[in-house]
Amino acid sequence: MSLVVCGIYFSVNAAYLAKASSLNVSRTAVYGKLNGIYLVLVLRCYEKLPHL
Repeated sequence: MSLVVCGIYFSVNAAYLAKASSLNVSRTAVYGKLNGIYLVLVLRCYEKLPHL
């Protein structure tokens, strides 16, 4: 994810394809992990925002 955030790669898929040989996980596992991170990020932002 840091490779995408820092602009080294323009997408998660591009970063995965470039690093696939050094990763021991499937593309499905990578996106599954990202989905979990996204949910946590949304929930934490919701908790910190003032309630409208």
